[in-house]
Amino acid sequence: MHQSEAVGKQPSTWEAVFSACCARVFFLLLLVLDALWFAVLLGKMAFYAVLQLVFFGSSVLLYRKMRKVWVSIKRSLICALALVVALFSPAFGIMIGCTYFLMYDKQGVEEVVPSSIREQFKDVFVEMKKIDN
Repeated sequence: MHQSEAVGKQPSTWEAVFSACCARVFFLLLLVLDALWFAVLLGKMAFYAVLQLVFFGSSVLLYRKMRKVWVSIKRSLICALALVVALFSPAFGIMIGCTYFLMYDKQGVEEVVPSSIREQFKDVFVEMKKIDN
């Protein structure tokens, strides 16, 4: 088969099924890792809450750390929601996650979104600033 014939070739049914299954497996793996991330965050929040009780709520540093952990918990929950949806519809799940970070948590883009997609977000942020001005 020549290279020109391979370019116009449609993927076989087996390739399409394999690709869909691989995507679901990777989303499931990410969901498991997100659940572990969530569990660690809950542990940190409990630890900081106990320390806050020990210091009678007077530690500003602990309060700031608890706020950071709370933001991370919200990010973890949004990622979990997006990954659960992505198990059934990958494009829609990714859209949910991206929409949340674009609208409500632009700082979360740096921490959560993969670097390959992060560059596209930066382009969108530049365009949004142009529209706002």
